[in-house]
Amino acid sequence: MTKKLTLQQQKYFYYALSATNEPKITIKPGETITVETEDAMNGLIRTEEDCLKYKDIDVYLVDSPHYNPLSGPIYVKGAERGDTLVVDILDIKPLRGQGVIGTILGERWRHMGMRGME
Repeated sequence: MTKKLTLQQQKYFYYALSATNEPKITIKPGETITVETEDAMNGLIRTEEDCLKYKDIDVYLVDSPHYNPLSGPIYVKGAERGDTLVVDILDIKPLRGQGVIGTILGERWRHMGMRGME
């Protein structure tokens, strides 16, 4: 049986890795899990016009003060501090037929791209 961690189950995202982040789901070693997440821009970019609107990071940060949402954490039963966990990524599919990435150099976007998936 495959477990699922949906956007609705997560309710909110973390934007920094921290030991204080509460797990969103618990799995056993060897279990398969499907995880839903937002793209790097929290789903604000859906069209080419959106890319133009948010080409300046200051404009983007007005609508969304965070970027690169983190799904999870996922708690693995029996795992202990210092353990190395092996994760196999079996597939990646955009939820809405596209995804957006961006990199920042100083105070400005260095690159922002939208990729449609047929």
